[in-house]
Amino acid sequence: MKKILILAYDFPPYVSVGGLRPYNWFKYFKQYDVEPIVVTRQWENKYGSELDYIAPSASKEVVIEENEFGTIIRAPYFPNLANKIILKYGEKRFRLLRKMISLYYEVFQFVLPIGPKLTIYKAAKNYLKANKVDAIIATGDPFVLFYYAKKMSEIYQIPWMADYRDPWSDDISLTKKPLLRYWFRRQELKIIETTYAVLTVVPFLVQKIEKINPNKTIHVFPNGFDDELAEKVKHVEQSKDELVITYAGSVYDWHPLLRFCSALEEVLKSTSSVKLKLQFIGISKMEDYRAKIKENCPVLFHHIAFIPRVANQELFSYLAKSNVLLLFNDYSIIGTKIFDYLAVKRHVLLCFSNDPEAMKLKKHFKSDESHSPDKQAQATLLQKTNAGEMIKDAADLKIALAKLMEEFKKNKSITCATTDVAQYARRAQVKKMAELINNM
Repeated sequence: MKKILILAYDFPPYVSVGGLRPYNWFKYFKQYDVEPIVVTRQWENKYGSELDYIAPSASKEVVIEENEFGTIIRAPYFPNLANKIILKYGEKRFRLLRKMISLYYEVFQFVLPIGPKLTIYKAAKNYLKANKVDAIIATGDPFVLFYYAKKMSEIYQIPWMADYRDPWSDDISLTKKPLLRYWFRRQELKIIETTYAVLTVVPFLVQKIEKINPNKTIHVFPNGFDDELAEKVKHVEQSKDELVITYAGSVYDWHPLLRFCSALEEVLKSTSSVKLKLQFIGISKMEDYRAKIKENCPVLFHHIAFIPRVANQELFSYLAKSNVLLLFNDYSIIGTKIFDYLAVKRHVLLCFSNDPEAMKLKKHFKSDESHSPDKQAQATLLQKTNAGEMIKDAADLKIALAKLMEEFKKNKSITCATTDVAQYARRAQVKKMAELINNM
């Protein structure tokens, strides 16, 4: 059986979409003759928000866990000064100082043994001193894990693979930071050229990676859903007492959240006989959006529930009990959320394909789509699986919402005829990855 060392910063119990990918590798690799050893950081989930990402670990020592799936090595986490300032004073104070400190670590962690992520490298290196593995996978971001994998590959003569969940030097956040982008581009070029293989989640990212390293073979292993969790909620009934519309996950600047809420409020005012609940689960900037919705949609606000991040098993339960699942257009990016939506087989509303206000927000979506094979990737997937509908604009949304309310009023449920989703289970992708590893 091949042994593989996996460097994964996001990993349960931390609740994040990014952590689900390496977790499913860990969960299923042994079924296909690959033994996983995951090196991650210790997570406390003390705050139930973004602050968990920078909170110190309870233990200052490495913790090793072994179970039927493999081994997990959890390195301690020590926040840097910028993190400590946020935890003590909040996000609104000392912003410039925090940015300068964070920039220092972001740049120099690639040349100096510094930064809160260094403990992962030390824990992984200590394991390799006493144990042999056949390969290393680093999944990013944070992309300093790629640097750590490269160093260990050179020291111990072990092939390594880079797994991109997001762009690195071509990331949206670096668009207006040319010097920082140049620095990361140089690091990316030097590091990726040493890989045995490059992995990623969607064809859209292939284009970006090829621009930087055109000679590398890139393997696409898409995200998907946990088929075991889907099986557990298969018999959970959708809400009958109230029409529940659910949105789960991050809200980005190009997402027309207020546009959706305004349209829903208008329909609600004219269809007061239907009891409604709109719930947001684990959205980013929760308090900011709570204030904005209260100000702009005061009637709808009383029908909204804001739920902190929850573990994936609990999330599936929330989704299964919903009648309708809300999705915002990410254009050429499919993302992960849509697969969980498909798994629970609830009607999906995708907003919007051509709404004037939503198109104004698209300026925040800075990814280069010029070579993208599909600029409406989510809509294509919904159509292929018959899982929902693409909404053109706010006017189209009002019509769709009115129909859904009428259907719920009549049947106490919303019809969904989702089909052919088994192929999108994460286990199927893990099997393909295991074949790549076993053929090394």
